[in-house]
Amino acid sequence: MHTQLLTILVTGGAGYIGAHTVRELDKAGYSVVVIDNLATGKRANLADNVTFLEGDFADPELLKKIFTEHKIESVMHFAASIEVGESVEKPLEYLENNTLKTARLIQTMLEHNVKKLIFSSTAAVYGLQEVVPISETAVANPIDPYGASKLLSEQLITYYCRFAGLQAIIFRYFNACGSDFDKTIYSTHESHLIPRVIDVVEGRSPQVEIYGTDYDTGDGTGVRDYIHVLDVARAHLAALDKVSDSCEIFNIGTSEGLSVKEIIAGVEKI
Repeated sequence: MHTQLLTILVTGGAGYIGAHTVRELDKAGYSVVVIDNLATGKRANLADNVTFLEGDFADPELLKKIFTEHKIESVMHFAASIEVGESVEKPLEYLENNTLKTARLIQTMLEHNVKKLIFSSTAAVYGLQEVVPISETAVANPIDPYGASKLLSEQLITYYCRFAGLQAIIFRYFNACGSDFDKTIYSTHESHLIPRVIDVVEGRSPQVEIYGTDYDTGDGTGVRDYIHVLDVARAHLAALDKVSDSCEIFNIGTSEGLSVKEIIAGVEKI
């Protein structure tokens, strides 16, 4: 418990990963302000003692109100569009929502002398890599607009750190999964594999489709690194004390892959 109640602004805090992080922040004794437009997030994911403002994370007037009325110590930035398929259809929307709005958020932060940022990026910035596990030193080469928009955001953040006094930690997640053991927070994105398989088991969906069985993997299905969402959330808490003058990038994963068929078999077994 912190003797002085530090206030953290969490963008996208009603979403899947954001809400888990907000809950962990609350447990650790932080004061939390959440801004979320509820496009995919759910207000029910947040406790009553969390200050919630519905709106766009890049709205200058709303941000000015937040930074004026609350002594924000750090910003955790989760808000983003994250569907790879949709990004191919709407690349300019992803550029606007994920990159240009992030620049406006940082600009407003610095105008109010808030310098600490923890940014939610993605392993999609790596694209297709020949060497696995993928390290932070791998050359980023995204293959879709979603990954590209996140990489551009990272480059913007690095720029602000070098030339404008921002202090940041960038997290590149692999595949967050699971839920809090105390009270469930459900995934807010229908494309996630594990919730889809569970939906079939519990009768909410007739079947789960496997896209591709000819990958160069043990069973021919795609292999991904799955990391429990509480590990992701707790990494953000650990980062609060580590944000410094440098801009650092860290992967969040397990370094072990599971195939689509292995995930399905695991759910079947349970």
